[in-house]
Amino acid sequence: MSEFTKDDHIRDYWMVGADLEQANLSGRDLHGVNFSDANLRAADLSRCNLRGAKFLKADLSRASLYQADCAGADFSGADMSMSYYKAAWFKDAKMCFTSFRCSMGKNAMFINTDLTGSDFLNAFLIGARFNGANILGIFNWDRAIKELWMNPEGGKPSYDPQEGWIHIMESLMGDFSLRENSARGAARRRKHFEEVGEGGKQQMESHRKIIISELSRIAPAPHRMGDT
Repeated sequence: MSEFTKDDHIRDYWMVGADLEQANLSGRDLHGVNFSDANLRAADLSRCNLRGAKFLKADLSRASLYQADCAGADFSGADMSMSYYKAAWFKDAKMCFTSFRCSMGKNAMFINTDLTGSDFLNAFLIGARFNGANILGIFNWDRAIKELWMNPEGGKPSYDPQEGWIHIMESLMGDFSLRENSARGAARRRKHFEEVGEGGKQQMESHRKIIISELSRIAPAPHRMGDT
């Protein structure tokens, strides 16, 4: 049996319940990390490798998972309300009793995904795919936005059929994103810091820096053209 390393410990335990609100983790390899019960409100997880990661009962409200690879990940009981997961890959993911209320998921791929008991109230799912997904027992499926009609003369779209209007079932911009739901949570965070006081704020920020530092070590940000 291989030795259980510190990096294994970080992936399996350190991020459970971690405060990563508004953290920028975009593009990192976070496969297999256990984020259960973590605060990831308004965090940027866009283009991350999240294969096999655990987000049980995590708060991902207003988070961005744009083009994230979440194959085989477990989001059971997570709050993904108002999150942004355009063109995300959820193949074989477990998302039982997950809240997708008012979220934006254009072109997301829910292939063979277990969505038992999830809530899609007002979720925007134009172009999303659910091939082989378990959608039995989910809530507000009829109130999710899966198609719309555009007036060729301009104006607001309609979510009910209109004669002579253009029927839209795909995202017109494909995977390209203008980030319709930007990830923000500053007001809530400010209020929390006011409640815990200055000492509590410093302690939380110190702990948060340690967590992000360790994440950066095991999953460094990708090198981009022009970086020195």
